[in-house]
Amino acid sequence: MSNEGKWNFTRYEQMDENGTVILEWDPSDEEKIIFRVTGETRGYIGIGFNEKISMEGADILLIWIDDATNLTYVLVSQFLIIRFCPNVLDSR
Repeated sequence: MSNEGKWNFTRYEQMDENGTVILEWDPSDEEKIIFRVTGETRGYIGIGFNEKISMEGADILLIWIDDATNLTYVLVSQFLIIRFCPNVLDSR
């Protein structure tokens, strides 16, 4: 079920200096924006959206492909709340 033919990704941003993560978006609809994230990774891609410079209050997406099933998974966290806690890692 692909809708890609009707999308028009007119906006583009290279997210890293090597060009291995690309963010594209289609702002043509007045009510929604369609995003496409493409990346070379053996793990996951995370992206966040926020009006502020900090991550607090951001909407976060974590995206990965399961190696065994080849299915794509998206974890959505809306309105990230940051709580400060002591560092539990000890360098000794």
